[in-house]
Amino acid sequence: LSIGDTKLLVLERSFSMGRMACTIKVFISDLRNATNISRNPSLKGNTDFVPATKKLLLNMDDLGMYIDNLEGMTFGPVLPNGHRTLLFVADNNFSLFEKTQFLLFEVFP
Repeated sequence: LSIGDTKLLVLERSFSMGRMACTIKVFISDLRNATNISRNPSLKGNTDFVPATKKLLLNMDDLGMYIDNLEGMTFGPVLPNGHRTLLFVADNNFSLFEKTQFLLFEVFP
């Protein structure tokens, strides 16, 4: 999710069969000093590049609640106090073992 010319919010998730909750982490990534590798067919054996940086903003394991396999992230409505919201979504994939979830967070500037 773009949050500026060179910054992104990145949703990283993991899912494992036999484990109910997923591990979901949100990072802020900065592309400003990263090497443009769009014309490079492979990074295998190539160490001549600068990767984008990322910093952990939220590990949803720390929320103390069941989080399913979140698949979407977008900005939601602006709150009356002027703060933006961040909305996450997971669908249940028509499965009895998965949950549809909407999680809404207030973004503090």
